[in-house]
Amino acid sequence: MVVDFVGRAQGNYAYCEVIRGMLKHTTEFRVLALSATPGSNSQSIQQVVDNLLIAHLEYRAENSLDVAPYVHGRQVRDHSRKKGFNPTCTIYQIEKIVVPMGQELQGVRERFKLVITPFLQRLAQARAYNVTDADKLNTFMLTKAREAYSARMANNEVTLTEQKKNFVFSSARFQHGANENVGLVLGDFSVVMSLSHAYNLLHQHGVRAFYYFLQARFIIC
Repeated sequence: MVVDFVGRAQGNYAYCEVIRGMLKHTTEFRVLALSATPGSNSQSIQQVVDNLLIAHLEYRAENSLDVAPYVHGRQVRDHSRKKGFNPTCTIYQIEKIVVPMGQELQGVRERFKLVITPFLQRLAQARAYNVTDADKLNTFMLTKAREAYSARMANNEVTLTEQKKNFVFSSARFQHGANENVGLVLGDFSVVMSLSHAYNLLHQHGVRAFYYFLQARFIIC
């Protein structure tokens, strides 16, 4: 079984389900797992190793002896800081040019940040997600924060249920308010995840892709 993008092998993702299904029938198989980004930290990488039954790891970088002969030279110049540079390249050199964002895009970005910020602030007030700067949004960490918040609220609900067995109090109104707040927070998570994707589209693909996504997602005119 050959698996690419193995950083996705978390929880009940399809890769993990396939491995579990195969184990029910046989252990006579091998897994080749490939990824340029296996995880953001050692814990997530270990989960991938466990979920895919990895027994041996091989690491390669651009300067590895068996990779270097096939990698072209690369030079990065930031044109947003160094003006007047006339790029040249040879057959052995790949030039990456970092183009600064135009004033129009910067204006759209700054106005759109005003839309995202209130939702991020509400999530921070609910102690659900502590990032309030749109430029520091991370989709993976946002997803993990939502999962952690949902789990925490589920544990709180179990605790309340246990308390009701020992104490008699009028909790209907309290419970309704708590459930309503949880719903609002989860709703904010959904909105922020959509807005975060739109923000990335604006940075990577420009205003057209950004607008079309918002038009399809939020039905804007």
